[in-house]
Amino acid sequence: PHFEFGKTFAESHRLPEAAGEFSKALQFDPSNPNVRTNLGVVLFQMGRYEEAAQQFNYALQIDPTNPNAREGLVLAEARIKKIKPAGP
Repeated sequence: PHFEFGKTFAESHRLPEAAGEFSKALQFDPSNPNVRTNLGVVLFQMGRYEEAAQQFNYALQIDPTNPNAREGLVLAEARIKKIKPAGP
């Protein structure tokens, strides 16, 4: 039920609630790539790019063919690079 609640909150743009529900869903099924991808999307929308990238990476470790996780990771890493200054 937490995964479904998370999706409902995400669709209603209630992002903190969605993140909470997806996190609860992970407690019951930590190896579910769909939960991790959805949590990553919500974290990305909240501007928490490093946490989002971590969730996308976890999802890809479980399911390397997950196109949503791959796309999310690319987008999150691009945002992280924009925020962090380039090193020497």
